[in-house]
Amino acid sequence: MIISLIKRVLRHAIDVSHWKVILLGVIFLVVSTFILLYLDPKQFKDPFNSFWFVMTTVSQVGYGDHVPETAGAKLYTMLIYLVGVGLFAVMVAKWIDFITTYEKKKGGHHVGTHVKDHIVMITWSQKTAVTLETLLAQDESLHIVVIDQLKQLPYQHPHVHHIQGRATDEETLKKARVCQARSVSIFAPDHPVDFEAIDGKAVLIATTIRQFCKRTSATPYIVSELLHEDHIQNSAVDCFDEWLLSHRPFSHCMAKSVLKQH
Repeated sequence: MIISLIKRVLRHAIDVSHWKVILLGVIFLVVSTFILLYLDPKQFKDPFNSFWFVMTTVSQVGYGDHVPETAGAKLYTMLIYLVGVGLFAVMVAKWIDFITTYEKKKGGHHVGTHVKDHIVMITWSQKTAVTLETLLAQDESLHIVVIDQLKQLPYQHPHVHHIQGRATDEETLKKARVCQARSVSIFAPDHPVDFEAIDGKAVLIATTIRQFCKRTSATPYIVSELLHEDHIQNSAVDCFDEWLLSHRPFSHCMAKSVLKQH
């Protein structure tokens, strides 16, 4: 009966928010400290000793340097073991989950509402890095948002934000606040194999952005890197405001292009 009740309580505790569980755990530890001191003052003598005993009990270490002698203290120790061990395990799990969630958000978070008139760069590559550094050298106050499926960018700067995801996903575009951007630049990967597929993907990304931003009547300036000159004739005219061929002098030209709408 008691075990099933404890299981039910712990099951519900898993669904409770991180801070509520941690706060509940801290309160339980502090209250238990003073209850044990009250029930067995001769053995524990001061709050530090009773707190030490509570911590070693819930963490299942049990050094044995303090052992309750009164019946009341022994009974309450049983309660600490039954409830406290489970609660302590949930606290640890919640803390790990909190750290994991924080790391995920750090790698792919929403761009704050204060960020606008920024530059969105799609696909991380060496050319992306050079263009980014060129832009920041010209204007250190500029905010740049990079969309890529990397877990973490190999570049850190207070004004460089990373959104992990696919650029054809509207949720990703929403996180990057692409419709509030000054311009969008689409890059090819570092080691392209299928030129047609990569240029076709750039067209798809640009079309998705156009359709997504049309709902808010926004028209970000779209510049794209293209790998093959023939693809410019086919569809790039309608999709892009400007395009740059990959084999030509590139990074400084891209930086100049994305700043045109300032």
